[in-house]
Amino acid sequence: MERILYDRFRHRRAEGKVVGQSWFRQNAKKIYEKTYPTIVSQFCFSNGWFRGFLSWHKITLRAITNKASQIPTDCVTALLD
Repeated sequence: MERILYDRFRHRRAEGKVVGQSWFRQNAKKIYEKTYPTIVSQFCFSNGWFRGFLSWHKITLRAITNKASQIPTDCVTALLD
């Protein structure tokens, strides 16, 4: 299950899409339900497991900010005028 989840993560990150804890939770649950259809009620996505998963695969969750890393050039000329 974890290998499939990690592969999906790599594919989504390669597409440049956002990957957060809720994305991991939803996809892990889908994979678990498909892998173990008879014991779905026992699915548990604990914080400990999640932190361990991120650590094992050296994944860091990126924070979305409203600040650009560089000021656009047209903005600089507008400020100087």
